[in-house]
Amino acid sequence: MTLTVQTSTAGLDAIAARKIETADKALNSFLTNPEVLSAFEQKSHPLVPILSGAVMAVLWGVMSTGDTSFLEKSGIQRAVYNEGGGSAEIDALWEQVNPDGDSVVSAGDFALNAYLKQAVEKSMSQIIEDVEETWVSNARATAPTSILNFIAGGGDSVLSNFRPLDVFS
Repeated sequence: MTLTVQTSTAGLDAIAARKIETADKALNSFLTNPEVLSAFEQKSHPLVPILSGAVMAVLWGVMSTGDTSFLEKSGIQRAVYNEGGGSAEIDALWEQVNPDGDSVVSAGDFALNAYLKQAVEKSMSQIIEDVEETWVSNARATAPTSILNFIAGGGDSVLSNFRPLDVFS
């Protein structure tokens, strides 16, 4: 996956811009994780591309701990550490996800978070492209090598899987 999250840092001072770049790095590590890509694939269909709301739901699942409707910094910490990040990424992402500085972020605030919405929207075309590539590669991996192989159920010949019905028994 070649996705690179880059949210706007226009008009920000150097320190604030660096924090956003660090948060982008952490968010990018989530969005490029093969397990997350698999979750995106499960929330879409070859004929219906994944929507930004589904991406946000997957991100919530990556970052939240347990079945609560609140996100704590420890959830982001676990997720960032799992992706090989460190305390700088944790603090930067938490600051973006939790701009009010509360001890927790509600699911509603997470879904409406301006930083996350901007990052996801800017990444959607690449996410859709990567999910489509996964659909195609999975289809190739599971496709039979020939129509006869498909009809025969994978056997060497069409007759190898033929079992006549014994209707006269």
